[in-house]
Amino acid sequence: MPLPTRYLPAREVLRFRDAAFLAYYRDSSYLSMIENRFGQDAHEQIVQMTSLRLERDLLNGKLNATDTLLPADDAVGARSDNTELLQLTKR
Repeated sequence: MPLPTRYLPAREVLRFRDAAFLAYYRDSSYLSMIENRFGQDAHEQIVQMTSLRLERDLLNGKLNATDTLLPADDAVGARSDNTELLQLTKR
């Protein structure tokens, strides 16, 4: 499960990450480059790889996780009340 951000919960990070992966590897320019450099077999392997969708428990509701966000810093740069969570995520 990905870590949340200050603006997006882990569920949205995962949804974006999956969409970005598919957009990149299904792009026709990318697939043409792969075919030109590595051949038709490599092109077909990537098309096959991106045709399979991973089942994500976080996205399909099987994993009951709360949509939490990282705490935001206040205007003067001091840490918010949840400093332990913020320190753990910066490691």
